[in-house]
Amino acid sequence: MDTQIDQSTAFFTYGLNDRIDVSVAVPFVNAKLAVVSNATIQRIGTGTNATIHFFLDSNGNPTDHKQFSISGSASGLGDVLVRIKGTAWKTAPAWLAVGLDVRLPTGDAYNFLGSGAVGLKPFVAISGRTKKVTPHVNLGYQWNDSSPLAGDIFTGTKGHLPNQFTYAVGFDAGVGKRFSFAADVLGQEIFHAEGVTPITFTAANGSKFADTGFVRETTNTTNGSVGFKVNPIGTLLVSFNVLVQLNDGGLRSRVVPLTGFSYTF
Repeated sequence: MDTQIDQSTAFFTYGLNDRIDVSVAVPFVNAKLAVVSNATIQRIGTGTNATIHFFLDSNGNPTDHKQFSISGSASGLGDVLVRIKGTAWKTAPAWLAVGLDVRLPTGDAYNFLGSGAVGLKPFVAISGRTKKVTPHVNLGYQWNDSSPLAGDIFTGTKGHLPNQFTYAVGFDAGVGKRFSFAADVLGQEIFHAEGVTPITFTAANGSKFADTGFVRETTNTTNGSVGFKVNPIGTLLVSFNVLVQLNDGGLRSRVVPLTGFSYTF
């Protein structure tokens, strides 16, 4: 399977006062999926008749091997995110903020454009500051409602999407007046997620074949993030970031680049 998902997000933040702000992120997603299956008929029974079960090759001749493939794509609005955040405690060297993310199921879950479920994530963010370095720690708990992606997509039966504990630890460092460097470790602890495990299938004649079993277990995904921000003019900020896979938990890309532009007025 080859899956490619690209996302462009428009966002804005409005300060209600000097301590509370509201943000809205509107993603536009382009998803592509290609699947190739190599099928082989294993004749493991006794007295099997090769004329009963077989594939046809491109010339119309019987064969025990055949490759099947299909691909598709979809584009559209993803899941809109609304955030409210406030500064709960503020001193000279450190700040404490609390907030709530609300994910709306506006994306098409059947075409990889959205989750298909409402999500709530309360979080806390702690940051400090020295002369040039700003360390920070973010902690959150993602609660998810039911979605067809966790149920049966053919019957429309919904199942509960796994909840998650999320964390981020990192820092921003000012290299100059218009240039800064950032690095983070980002993690997700996914509770009771459905995964796959290799198993062995034993046929009636004793032959053994590799197979796939399904299990529900808690898994962790850990990524590293490095990037920089440049302030070329006025309040325009240009950022570039790379997300790098640090462990094998979950299905995701090994490297994910991100380019962003933000303007304050």
